[in-house]
Amino acid sequence: MNRGYISLISLVLLLAFAIIGVGAAVPQTAHAAMVFSVDPEDGAKDVEIDTEVKMFIFPVANPYRRVDRATVTSSIMDLRLAETGEYVSARVRFDEEGFMSSSAVVLIPDEPLAYGTSYEVTLYSGIRMRDGSKLSVPILDSNTSSGPWTWRFETEHSSSSPPDSDPVTFVDVGSTNPYRSAIEGMAAEEVISGYDDSTFRPKKPVWRAQFAKMICGALELSVTEGGNTPFTDLGVNDPTKLYPHDYISVAYTEGITKGTTATTFSPWTDISRAQVITMVVRAAKATSPSPLEQPPAGWEGQTANVGPPHGDNLVWAEFNGLTDGLQGYGEHWSVWDKMSRGEVSQVLWNLMAK
Repeated sequence: MNRGYISLISLVLLLAFAIIGVGAAVPQTAHAAMVFSVDPEDGAKDVEIDTEVKMFIFPVANPYRRVDRATVTSSIMDLRLAETGEYVSARVRFDEEGFMSSSAVVLIPDEPLAYGTSYEVTLYSGIRMRDGSKLSVPILDSNTSSGPWTWRFETEHSSSSPPDSDPVTFVDVGSTNPYRSAIEGMAAEEVISGYDDSTFRPKKPVWRAQFAKMICGALELSVTEGGNTPFTDLGVNDPTKLYPHDYISVAYTEGITKGTTATTFSPWTDISRAQVITMVVRAAKATSPSPLEQPPAGWEGQTANVGPPHGDNLVWAEFNGLTDGLQGYGEHWSVWDKMSRGEVSQVLWNLMAK
């Protein structure tokens, strides 16, 4: 089974379970849901160091059962170094139900994992469905129903600079990377930076707080200590650091962001492609004089089916070349996917070139 995907056999089994379960009476003590996939899978090699550990749950006996979200806490999964047992700091996120009420519990390390290291994930038996029923975990151990269950994976080994004469700033952004020019250009302008191990991790999603800092740098906005926002979810403000409070304050004051609600910014949430495009277009329109030209009446572009509030901004972005260079951009480009560091770099580089 490929990482992150259900095999054909697994899918057939899931559908069979769902069909059999319709109308069938299931005892309250029975396992009404099962873990049908984990990512990275048990024994996986060369896992990217910025991976998120995911566990996918399917309601076996009744496709309309739901996970009791109150039982999805930081105590139900942990991540450790396999060799020493040392805990790796991570937070837990619950992703809403998807196909046939499937859902995912995601373990997100606070820092990138180490290269060439074996990790062990432990799942405890705390998760319940809303009717109180437990999980079964046949893909890890069919001989126990009480847990804990464990699986291991190993991260990739450190990459090296590609063998060409053109020097690179980051060891994981080679000559074939489609966003190399944007990444290298923005790094040269000191708008973005990489990690201590000389990587940039272009596929890693961008937090909303990180994007606020990136766009302030791209627009050369002045950021100083002491800014205010209505957002109550930014954590304690360290007066010796501008990130994240003061960058977010400037982005808010300049009208680039409006937050996720009137009082929340969701700084540690991965930003979507649609949100990035909207913020970049807002920022460009607010610049005097604006570098953007208004699209002609009736001009729809390749993402015409996207509704408000992002649809119009996508049209403006495409017409003005802000989406140029984005891999796969077109009718089937999902605007709701997380935007990677490479993609964000390309959009901001396009803006800086205006």
